Order: sequence, then structure tokens, then C-alpha cells
Amino acid sequence: MSIPSPASLLKKTLGQAGETLASVYLEAKDYQILARNVRCGQYELDLVAFDPRYQETVFVEVKTRRNDDGGNPADAVDKRKLKAFITAGKRYAKQHHLQTDWRFDIVAITPANIDHYENITFP
Repeated sequence: MSIPSPASLLKKTLGQAGETLASVYLEAKDYQILARNVRCGQYELDLVAFDPRYQETVFVEVKTRRNDDGGNPADAVDKRKLKAFITAGKRYAKQHHLQTDWRFDIVAITPANIDHYENITFP
């Protein structure tokens, strides 16, 4: 059995804390959290939620940073990550036979801010 490195444990703990904070934030905006850390083949969705305003299922990517030095955490969602995120969402929608519209959001968390980017798309 291998022992995880302290850095990997801290990263995992930070990610879990960010997902919990994002869940609380979204619930305060009346979203319903449907699932956390959903595996879709080799991909993962951080959160799956329901937005009652638009009657949409929302696939949420959560990016968390310990400080504000590295810029906006949402910038870490590059084309490769976005492609994986979209693939995971499509697989989830197909596997669960979603009858609602769906979209992709990012919640970016730093000690100073929580930024919620709805219905993200990239050129």
C-alpha cells in the first residue's frame, strides 16, 4: 500500500472544502444539490444541481484556490478540461435520461470571493 503525499492530501481536502462551500452557496440561491463527485466513465462531475428558476439540471465544476495570488480559479478550466467536463455532463444526461434542459456552470472560490459563472461556453 502506498501512502499519499501530504501535498495530494491537502489538495484533496481543499477540493472537498470547495465543493462543500459551493454546495452551500448554491443551496442559498435555491438550487437543489442532486449529486457530488459523480463518475461518468473516466470523467467526473464535481456537483450536479437543479436550478428551479430555469428548470434546468446544472453540471458544476468547482475550482478552489488557497489565496488570490494565482488569479481567478475559473481560468484553470482550459479547453481540455472543458471538453472533459462537457463529455461527463452529456454522459450523465444520457445515463439518467434527463427530461430537463441542462447547462454547465463554474463556481470559482478564493478566500475573498465566490464567483458563479452560469451557462459557460468557450469558442
